[in-house]
Amino acid sequence: MITDSNKVNPKDLESKYAYIQVTHVLPYFDEDELRLRPTEFERNNNLRRFMFETPFTVDSNKIRGLPEEQCKRRTILTTLYSFPYVKKRIPVFSKSVQVFKSH
Repeated sequence: MITDSNKVNPKDLESKYAYIQVTHVLPYFDEDELRLRPTEFERNNNLRRFMFETPFTVDSNKIRGLPEEQCKRRTILTTLYSFPYVKKRIPVFSKSVQVFKSH
């Protein structure tokens, strides 16, 4: 089990094992969608987009560094179906990445 959100290089994994990467995601809404979902119920139902954020440094690509070197990578996942759903796991339909730099 891979418990961090960093990108995984398949060459670093042993082929005789099956791996699963687990991370915590939050519902993702852009500003327009937030206006269309004013209630708590609407913000917790019919969800297809989720996000997680990963810290990194630009030069060394390490997770930790000096505060002025820190950046954040936001990954937004769109699922094939909306949550809540009959199944707990739904395939990811698309993925986009936003990078926020400290300078």
